[in-house]
Amino acid sequence: MLIKEIIPVMPAPFTEHEELELEALERLVDFAFRAYAAGVCLPAYASEFYKLTHSERGATIRTAVKGCKGRLPLLAQSNDPSARTAAEIARRSADWGADVIAFAIPRQFAVPEEQILRYCS
Repeated sequence: MLIKEIIPVMPAPFTEHEELELEALERLVDFAFRAYAAGVCLPAYASEFYKLTHSERGATIRTAVKGCKGRLPLLAQSNDPSARTAAEIARRSADWGADVIAFAIPRQFAVPEEQILRYCS
């Protein structure tokens, strides 16, 4: 019996011209399925989300949803320094079919704990 424990963070494949290669991303998601991953997570730090435009992030999530084909859960990251933008990304990701929404707490600036809690809420 195989135990699925790993949820890999998918890299974002780029062309030599720094454009997203969405067909390659779909193949990576399929590889994760064939490798018995428990799900996939993107766009996160390994996907270099901070280099992606908002439309590229959306294309990444929609492509991963398509590649998962219901075989794997997709954990969509909605990372952004702006809580409002992170929430917007989260709502769109859920609409596109992401199974789980996660976010990273921004760490660009030292902020008081109550502001971090407000961001997370």
